[in-house]
Amino acid sequence: RLRTRMREHKRNLTSVIAEHRALGHTLDFDHVEILDEEAFLEKRLILDMIYIKRQRNALNLQSDTLKLNTS
Repeated sequence: RLRTRMREHKRNLTSVIAEHRALGHTLDFDHVEILDEEAFLEKRLILDMIYIKRQRNALNLQSDTLKLNTS
């Protein structure tokens, strides 16, 4: 599943990743790291928001993290 998700990111021409690559930056798709695992979708989405918020130089637009309380 991870390999499939990485392939989707590479092929999506409208993503932030595509924009980043168009500006000459590179991403190392061969050395990605799974930060956590969660079977339940809602919990997985919350974990995703937490990990995104923790990143200082994240490519993610963080629009979905607005729902996450900062306290």
